[in-house]
Amino acid sequence: MNTLLCSLMQSVILDSPVAVATQHTVDFVRPHVLSGQVLEVGCGSGELAVAMSQLGYQVTALDQNKEAVELAVSRGVNAHHSDWLSFDGTAADAVLFTRSLHHMHELDASLAKARKLLRVGGSLIVEDFDFEALDQHSINWLYEKMRSTHFWPLLQKSDDELIACLVSRSDPESIKTIYRGHHLHGARVMSDAVFKEFGCVDVNDAPYLYRYLIRVLPKTREAARFVQSLRSAEEEAGQSGEINLIGLRLAAQASS
Repeated sequence: MNTLLCSLMQSVILDSPVAVATQHTVDFVRPHVLSGQVLEVGCGSGELAVAMSQLGYQVTALDQNKEAVELAVSRGVNAHHSDWLSFDGTAADAVLFTRSLHHMHELDASLAKARKLLRVGGSLIVEDFDFEALDQHSINWLYEKMRSTHFWPLLQKSDDELIACLVSRSDPESIKTIYRGHHLHGARVMSDAVFKEFGCVDVNDAPYLYRYLIRVLPKTREAARFVQSLRSAEEEAGQSGEINLIGLRLAAQASS
């Protein structure tokens, strides 16, 4: 990345909490996907697709949320309103499941399609989360960060069920029940399925708790700075063993 583009990306990080999370994802993806055609499954309103396009990737994105796709298109993204298995895709150098694989009820078929569309040597990239790894230490840690004088003045009203659980410091099982009620795949199920289809898979954890707060923060530079500091603090706490890092990152390669 040239110096000017790097400076531009850094300035974007300071503009909104979403941009902080987007850059976090970009930093994960880029070492696995140096260039080429990228399919993003679960693009939402297109933040990652825009960032990847600015870096020179040719991005095709899709999502089942029509309104989100319309917003992505308005941002210049080649986005499609479609579910993954129905999408008439073309060969790609990378397929990205950005916090979407846990929703794929037909998990094996979804990964088989990804492998079919990948060129030889192409990369499967999964960014997701391991809700089963959420424990009381992690909840208490995030709660304490939410009590900070920096967070409460920024907090926006929300009826988000997960945020309500975190604010009340509910036990981990009550939060996991929310996920299980939506029939989401757990980390072990997803990583095993990727291994089954691709033969090998790199599995890593990453900060993720900070992402929960993005939805209740304003799109301001001040909120972005708080999220950036929280993400860094979460990574340090995870590396020291103070909390579990519940972010799940999988990478695999299509060998044939």
